[in-house]
Amino acid sequence: MKRIVKLNSAMSKKEIQSLNFKFEPADLYDNAPIGLLILNEEGIIQNINKTGAKILCKSKEDLINIRFYSFLEEKEGEKFLRLLKNSKLNKIAFCELQLNLSKNNKVYINFTYLRSEGSKNNSNIFSCSINDITKKNNSNYKPEEFAAIVSSSEDAIY
Repeated sequence: MKRIVKLNSAMSKKEIQSLNFKFEPADLYDNAPIGLLILNEEGIIQNINKTGAKILCKSKEDLINIRFYSFLEEKEGEKFLRLLKNSKLNKIAFCELQLNLSKNNKVYINFTYLRSEGSKNNSNIFSCSINDITKKNNSNYKPEEFAAIVSSSEDAIY
């Protein structure tokens, strides 16, 4: 079991060393506040952090070698595949996608990728981030309604 220790600037170097604090970069990756994943050219998940697995409602182990677009709504899957195919034009790309995790579980994400060339046959590797924006998309205010409220306000700043 891991301990959580709050460090403060008043602690001496000796006090901090006595805590046996060990920094593991993998912990930083796994516990990042957004989902991080590596996809190959076909959109197959090669690696994913805990946050990404949580967004997809699966364990990390169950997601390796699974096609990412299998979690997407059908029309979103087509958009996602077009995005990957056009990666020769765009080294970085992003879009909003709707996940279909179950009948009653629709999740909206911001999907971003950074393309890099892999060592095998010059194939592309995609370092991706996914961020759950479901609450934003399910909010009561629609952008056009919000714009109407702001433009009708006497205190609006233009």
